[in-house]
Amino acid sequence: MIRPGDKILVHISDGKSSMALLHCLHAYQELLQQESTDQTNSNVFEIGTVVVALAFENYELMPLVNYLKALGVTNYYEKQHMNNYCSHSLDLCSSLKQKVIYNVARKHGYNVLALAQNLDDMAISFLSSVFNNGSIQTMEANVELKGLHLRLIRPLVFCREATIEDFVSASRMEQTRLKDILAAEESNNPHLFNSIISAISPLLHLSSQSDVILDSANAGQCRQPIWKKAEN
Repeated sequence: MIRPGDKILVHISDGKSSMALLHCLHAYQELLQQESTDQTNSNVFEIGTVVVALAFENYELMPLVNYLKALGVTNYYEKQHMNNYCSHSLDLCSSLKQKVIYNVARKHGYNVLALAQNLDDMAISFLSSVFNNGSIQTMEANVELKGLHLRLIRPLVFCREATIEDFVSASRMEQTRLKDILAAEESNNPHLFNSIISAISPLLHLSSQSDVILDSANAGQCRQPIWKKAEN
């Protein structure tokens, strides 16, 4: 699926799977570099990422871009403006994103596009084809896109979605990403944490020491004390 000298473009979205794919490819790349006896690393592949932001989407992707920069990964951020009709057509949105990704790959010389669909996604695609079309089809895991000089791969094809979620949780990837987001935002807004303190202070119940008490009934039987909110 991955060949020596490949230039792989990974499409990064706001989901966990694409970030897990990037980290797995990055780790595999480092392993090949360590094992390589060729100083030119000609048997090692390259990695780049692309983030496509559509104007109507209600989540901010710039913090994700900052996280990719912190990883030292080459990233291409594509902001797309759409009319109202486009914003209400999921098929058109998907088609537009595909076109943008293909253009980025062609412009920057990538010959492989990596997507993060997992085994659960493949199973859903298969069942949808059977139930709705009466045919046996699913997304392909390693296919040449004719006319585009691009090969599409799905390296997580045999990974369950739950396994990916466990990996993200165990690697503390989300916590690391959030720390990088905070660091990037604080560099633009030195008063960020003052604002956060103002926002969370009402949630901390600092006005009364009796708002939170130690539940001593079972504390002696536990290694960690059990805390609970006091009853009014």
